[in-house]
Amino acid sequence: MLGARVVLTGIRPEVAPALIELGADLTGIVTTGTLQSGIAYVLRPTERPRVAR
Repeated sequence: MLGARVVLTGIRPEVAPALIELGADLTGIVTTGTLQSGIAYVLRPTERPRVAR
């Protein structure tokens, strides 16, 4: 999906080192500790480019 943003939520502290060990590249992916904080992140207003009409 073009323009989609990935937000990964709920990674437990025990899982984070395993992701690093496996070489998972999370560059460009927003991570939050809880689903609630992930939803809050997505719902925050952002600067959107103006469309010329």
